[in-house]
Amino acid sequence: MIAAGVHFGHRPNELCPINSPFIIGERGGSHIIDLSLTHYELRRALVFIHALVKKGGSVCFVATNPDVARLLAGILSEYNLHSVGILTRWFPGLLTNWDTVFEFVNRVKQDPTMICSVK
Repeated sequence: MIAAGVHFGHRPNELCPINSPFIIGERGGSHIIDLSLTHYELRRALVFIHALVKKGGSVCFVATNPDVARLLAGILSEYNLHSVGILTRWFPGLLTNWDTVFEFVNRVKQDPTMICSVK
């Protein structure tokens, strides 16, 4: 994952305690994550997202890196999750401030290019 640029690691002093189960060691001043556990949890998340979308729920990913956005779009397409949104730009307060969320939705309605196409 590090070679693919998916995760560059964090310094040990930046560890959030909730992430401890995913850390199996330290090397070069960065934590090493447990890839098998990470893979398992990512698969669980994918199953959850798939079920949520099938029930009519909404999901939106934030992928500010163009390569990650393309990779994510490909994965979502592979699993027929065409209704899942991918934001290519992060807006401050997007997850914590509903006024910002609604303002963003209105902006996207005016400029759909703000969201990467999944198809």
